[in-house]
Amino acid sequence: MRLAAALIITLVVFSPGCWAQTNSTSTPARSVTEGIPVSGGWKVLPNTRLFSNCPNEPSIRGAEGCSAVIADWGGGLADTKRNLLIIWGGGHNGYYGNELYALNLNTETMERLTNPSVDRGISNDNPCPESYADGRPNSRHSYNGMQYMSKQDLYFVFGAGLSPCGSFSNAQWTFDPAGKVWERKKPEHHPIPANNGSVPLTAYDLSSGMIYEVETNTGDFWKYDVTADDWKRLTTVSGCSALDMTAAIDPSRKEYFCIGNGNFSKISLGGSHRATKLKGTGCSGLISAIGPGFDFDNSQNRMVGWAGGDTVYIYNPATDSCDTQNLPDGPPAQQRNGTYGRFRYFPTQAVFVLVNDWKQDAYVLRLAARKASQD
Repeated sequence: MRLAAALIITLVVFSPGCWAQTNSTSTPARSVTEGIPVSGGWKVLPNTRLFSNCPNEPSIRGAEGCSAVIADWGGGLADTKRNLLIIWGGGHNGYYGNELYALNLNTETMERLTNPSVDRGISNDNPCPESYADGRPNSRHSYNGMQYMSKQDLYFVFGAGLSPCGSFSNAQWTFDPAGKVWERKKPEHHPIPANNGSVPLTAYDLSSGMIYEVETNTGDFWKYDVTADDWKRLTTVSGCSALDMTAAIDPSRKEYFCIGNGNFSKISLGGSHRATKLKGTGCSGLISAIGPGFDFDNSQNRMVGWAGGDTVYIYNPATDSCDTQNLPDGPPAQQRNGTYGRFRYFPTQAVFVLVNDWKQDAYVLRLAARKASQD
């Protein structure tokens, strides 16, 4: 669950037993093709359901159990060095587990990368600590706050809704995937969602190695330099101010995009950081969705989005319009609380990867090569 206004918010940077949940969606009986596709289209990766990897720990179950890692506004990031789609979430009274999960494209398996804090490790779990007694971060809703910082080889998360009370936090962490070590950062300047109830809307710029963030309830546009461990407020914008949006950066055009919940805008990463409201002709299904999947495809030089089912939206910034492809054997309807960063592009394999629900296998999408004349 989440609060409309928050008390405290958090920033995080990251290097089989389960419990039933009433609002989860099991994989429907349907004919699908399996494995990573060689040609264009959707394919399912069998035996990659997150729930098979959930820990059987009653002390962290909460009201929903492990299903809340995804169902409670859970996000994800693409570790493109290791070909891992990382998932982390939970929070509020839904689930207290702080373990990381990974869909491994190299082995085509779902894994639990870390074990949750339990027993004495969570002895301080009330009220709403920023970190558990063992020093690791508390569980939280992750929204579009998770990013892989490829230049630094670190995982980054800016979350909301700490367990068990739902308060927000201004804290910041890093996770080193090589050493599997968490580190809490303490930048002098930073967004203050604990004061204004903003949910994370971050994106990573592959060119500069910087994180960009719109503080949704204030319109403040920020840049985070992980080396300096500090944020800089760049300007105030009128776009990207709704809940349940997804952000992504087009590094070739140097533009930050935000989309979802009836809104679509872009912000220039250079000069005056001008914000522009977009029409997105042909993109209505994506724009109206809650937290749609949205990421940059360097092989297409396009932004690509997904909001449920077979349909894929290919957005051309030059024409402010989407072409759609309806590819067979696609996923079911989108998780009702959004997809966010659980739909990501992996350039070394030239595929998109999607984890939609804890009781559904993961999907892989390969788009047909775009002709140069389409520019």
